[in-house]
Amino acid sequence: MTCAAGGLGRMEILREIGQCGELPRGGRILVGVSGGVDSVVLLHALCRGGYSCVAAHCNFHLRGEAADGDALHVERFAATLGCAFVRADFDTAGYAVQHSLSIEMAARELRYRWFEEQRAAQGCEVIAVAHNADDSVETFFLNVIRGTGIRGICGMAVRNGNVVRPLLRVPRREIERYARENGLLWREDATNAETVYRRNKIRHRIVPLLQEINPSFLQTMLANMEHWRDAAEVFYSHAGEARRRCVRERADGVTEIDIAKLKAEAGYRSLLFEWMYACGFAPDVIRSALDALDGIPGKRFFSPTHVLLKDRGTLLLMPRNGGGECGFPAEIGEGTERIESPLRMVLRVVPRDEGYAVPRRADRAAFDADLVAFPLTLRRPQDGDRFVPFGMRGSKKLSDFFTDRKLSLFEKERAAVLVSACGEVMWVVGMRTDNRFAVTGKTRRVLEIDLLTDE
Repeated sequence: MTCAAGGLGRMEILREIGQCGELPRGGRILVGVSGGVDSVVLLHALCRGGYSCVAAHCNFHLRGEAADGDALHVERFAATLGCAFVRADFDTAGYAVQHSLSIEMAARELRYRWFEEQRAAQGCEVIAVAHNADDSVETFFLNVIRGTGIRGICGMAVRNGNVVRPLLRVPRREIERYARENGLLWREDATNAETVYRRNKIRHRIVPLLQEINPSFLQTMLANMEHWRDAAEVFYSHAGEARRRCVRERADGVTEIDIAKLKAEAGYRSLLFEWMYACGFAPDVIRSALDALDGIPGKRFFSPTHVLLKDRGTLLLMPRNGGGECGFPAEIGEGTERIESPLRMVLRVVPRDEGYAVPRRADRAAFDADLVAFPLTLRRPQDGDRFVPFGMRGSKKLSDFFTDRKLSLFEKERAAVLVSACGEVMWVVGMRTDNRFAVTGKTRRVLEIDLLTDE
């Protein structure tokens, strides 16, 4: 699309960029440029404002020749501004299938990952993208429709990590006016007019209707979101204090939330919602977890990255790969002195003399070496496992042993056992050895095993 030139441009946009406060003077800026009017205006205004820019374009190969035309247009436009240009080509559809993502989410992941790579490679301080005030309002509605926490109703942030949005307070109509007055060329994406996408339905149907009711709707929403951001700061300050009172970060990577202390906090449902939402839990899953606070133990809730367990008086939160099976089971041959995976252990055989004292530490086990049959196996507990706890005569189910110790489901799943070549459990690692392998007065040689946690 070509528009006639005229005037010196919209000073409002240049002033807004100058007041952004997140753009480095004297440093380089990686500018995401799709070829649409927003990003074309952003690149032009930044260059006009004296910033050193690198134009970065992603070709997602979703629109055939039109997508190739976008890439060529951006490259030529960057050249007219004397601006460096970099480009990436993605198989977006294939990536979406491979990672079970929507096309929109696949494109987003690919775009921002590459932007960050290029930011470092090109020596840029920040990544500038062209989201505007209309985009922020549309994002508000998208978040509300699918369910969100407090942060989701505050609109987009001017800065998120290395990503900066200099045009976030500028309405789309002002951006289009700037382009017309400066005779800029841009590319129209035909899919922007299709109402099959949720954002386009909001843009073309919902927002115009609300503007009929309130002609100043956009400005009203921007003011609302500014108020909500202030309120969110108050809430998150409270949430931080509540977290210190209710939450314990354990050394094993599990986050433990005391339910009774949580429920004593003002707005505890919102507190748990925000903590879980930050870990990727869907709103309906969070609501189910809230309903289960007074329920029986054992119920689990999943996000793509985390799992939450309702234990007795606590909620236990951990990464889904935290109890992964990497390295299990592992075989330990006779003569092995050290293993690094799946657990770090040091093994040694020492003579038992009259002064030998059996260790009383959870991280060190001692066995009568002549009773141990190699190779040993380090594995997870299995149904039916039994052992004779040290100091006892009769055998006990491992599941009953765990119950007696009041282990959570997470702790049970992450336990490890050391098993002899005969299939006998020698050691519930870090908890209890088996009495059948105990060091006695008849022992001549002792197999000592240290469980290492830190170098």
